[in-house]
Amino acid sequence: MSHITLKAFCAASNAQMLSDVRINANKYHYIFIDDESLYFSKNGSALVSAGQSILTIAKDLYVIDVVNADGEPRQKLTFTAPSGTSVADLFG
Repeated sequence: MSHITLKAFCAASNAQMLSDVRINANKYHYIFIDDESLYFSKNGSALVSAGQSILTIAKDLYVIDVVNADGEPRQKLTFTAPSGTSVADLFG
């Protein structure tokens, strides 16, 4: 599992604009980075609310690579950098 600060993620992707926190019809919190949506992890989503200013939380966010229940790779926003070693990294 890899992780990177939101600041580094934006720099690497040459992002120009971040939206405030939004929520979709299924109650999932996300932000727009330019024209791409980036969703919060379940734990991260519990700590934000729709309309919350990105300015109040951006310095505390990380972008992590995850695999969803269907085996699809995704990127999520979280407030804590993962610690430890993933099983995939350990055993290949």
